[in-house]
Amino acid sequence: HTARIIDLLPNAEAIRVEKCGHLGMIEKHEIFNGALDRLLGRVREGMTVRDHEKSASEPHYDHR
Repeated sequence: HTARIIDLLPNAEAIRVEKCGHLGMIEKHEIFNGALDRLLGRVREGMTVRDHEKSASEPHYDHR
């Protein structure tokens, strides 16, 4: 199912971690943390671009 999900999600990144069980975020935390850092960086970039595109008349919602 992974390949189908990747096909449906633009800019998706899939990582196959060898010799890892169901707790990859613990067993291979370096790989997991690296992927998470890349994802968060992409989200932050997208948020920054969208924030600059907003006009002053648009409502702003801060979801922190």
